Amino acid sequence: MKAIVRVPTKITVFGEHAVVYGKPAIAVTIPRFILVTLTPRNDSKIEVHTHGVSARLSSIVLERDSNNVISQAEPADLQRIVNYIITALNLCEDLLKEEKKHGYNVEVRSELPPSIGLGTSAAVSVGVVAACFALHGEDPLKRRGDVAMTAWRTEYKVQGAASPMDTFTVTFGGLRYIEPKNFNAQEIVYRGDLPLVVGYTPRHGTTAELVAKVRSLRSRAPLILNKIMDLIGEVVEEARRTLEKRDLEELGLLMNVNHGLLSSLGVVNEVHDRIVHVLRRAGALGAKTSGAGGGGAFVALASSSEDSDRLAKLITGLEAVPVATQIWRRGFEVLEY
Repeated sequence: MKAIVRVPTKITVFGEHAVVYGKPAIAVTIPRFILVTLTPRNDSKIEVHTHGVSARLSSIVLERDSNNVISQAEPADLQRIVNYIITALNLCEDLLKEEKKHGYNVEVRSELPPSIGLGTSAAVSVGVVAACFALHGEDPLKRRGDVAMTAWRTEYKVQGAASPMDTFTVTFGGLRYIEPKNFNAQEIVYRGDLPLVVGYTPRHGTTAELVAKVRSLRSRAPLILNKIMDLIGEVVEEARRTLEKRDLEELGLLMNVNHGLLSSLGVVNEVHDRIVHVLRRAGALGAKTSGAGGGGAFVALASSSEDSDRLAKLITGLEAVPVATQIWRRGFEVLEY
């Protein structure tokens, strides 16, 4: 008996950093996936195997009751993902009122490296929670709201602070307007292709460090920084209306504005600035950094699906890695249970 769950990753299109202060954001799932397999054991051990999450990481075994490590490969690489997995299992079983007696074998396969701003940790949390639901007789597809909330609580507990944007987006899938104060992820209906091109570069600094950097800046100049956050929120609202009108030219303009506002927060590095401007000169309607900053993910808007392929090839020549040229319209899927 086992449960296998496939979870998409996501790109933030509008609203980074301001979402931490209660402003809305827009994110969308992309067709790069995390695959989580959860199998019950007859003992109390948790055994984690990962593939593609880190080049140096393979497996770890620990006692569930004490979290004492029995065997491991690379503890520095493994600790973070194990924290997400253990926390997700505990919160899931708390919600379902299950006793934490038996252990699990957990296998995580990722098409993307961690910590690049594409929601990989959220996808792991959602995958573990959804698989846990399935193994305890609950259909996670009928309880997406509970899965999303439990995964968000996992992120919050591990990170110390977390927006619901990532977990809710990858749970429900598609293009989502996120209201963090209300834990609401409304679908934005967009007919036809949305030619977004997603790539990434190496990232410097963690999300927590970059959020703290902006918080420090805000404490020194609260009046100005609050206005910037308000402006980002207004860009998000206008972007939502623009998506509903399917006006790609205006959408690209708003992406450029959002990038400029993020740059004013000091989270856009020189590499991303160069890539963004090259993509714009090459015909992208808009391009911006995505996520917490310091490198990592970026996103561009092509004029057509054909043009998105051309921009993806250009990204490779910019010493960056293209990962998607289209969006994904579904959330997590249960492949087996």
